[in-house]
Amino acid sequence: MEEAPESYKNVTDVVNTCQAAGISNKVLKLRPIGVIKVMEVPEDDSDLLGKSVEQLNSDLAHRDAIIKGGLIDELAIRETVPVSEEDEVNEFIARSTALTRLKCVFFPNNAISDTTLSHAGQLAKGLPVLMGAGVGFTVGVVRAVTAYDQFVRSHQLTAWRTPEMAKRRAADYTLLRSMTFGISVGLKTTILATGCFTFPLIISACQGRTSFWEYAVGWGTSCFLFCINRGRRQMLVAGAVAAFPGLVYGCLNMVVSRTLRLTFEEMYHEQVRAIVHHRIQEEPPKLSEAVQ
Repeated sequence: MEEAPESYKNVTDVVNTCQAAGISNKVLKLRPIGVIKVMEVPEDDSDLLGKSVEQLNSDLAHRDAIIKGGLIDELAIRETVPVSEEDEVNEFIARSTALTRLKCVFFPNNAISDTTLSHAGQLAKGLPVLMGAGVGFTVGVVRAVTAYDQFVRSHQLTAWRTPEMAKRRAADYTLLRSMTFGISVGLKTTILATGCFTFPLIISACQGRTSFWEYAVGWGTSCFLFCINRGRRQMLVAGAVAAFPGLVYGCLNMVVSRTLRLTFEEMYHEQVRAIVHHRIQEEPPKLSEAVQ
């Protein structure tokens, strides 16, 4: 088989050099390269490419300078730009949904457990339960004393067969009354405390900001449910009556929160900053991705 001419080898070396240097296909689609498809290859490089090898090397050098300098947008090499922490925080806040904010408030991990919003969420989650249990237990004990006294007074003239039967009936009556009354009052206290403390924070987390009407909705809803066994009219009246002081308290709370910089937006921004800072410390390569 006949060996290819020296000019064809020079052109092939230029093409291989361009491809090895990582030059894009768009750059390689130049008119001189297309001439390679000609069936008859002349002996002189100037007839084939229109330029000599020295001129072609000079053009390639200028082309490399243009690519490295970024003078043409299509040929510019985009360098990796590290993303700052503040950009990560803003991106996290922009992509966060209501479910994400609720998880961050009420179910935070160890990295954000010391933030102000996490403390507020834990307090709003545990305080109604503690208040309901404490009030229910106290009321149940008091009711046990009054129920025993009531039983004794009601049956003081009753002739029991044995004293043991009388004691057992008194204990059953007292325990039933105290448990029923204590559980009922405890549940109602939990509902009221949830409407006063937890429900407004849930509304703030769902909408992503603090509003003045949150406490009006929370207080009105809790009083509406508190009177659930008293009829629909009493429930509506109780909800409407409780909504007005809740609205006043919500307006005052919003003014004070903005003054002390304790609105939901600012506390959530602080919490997200803690999340991003913890992520940077654990996974630095993932946070330095290139902005293409």
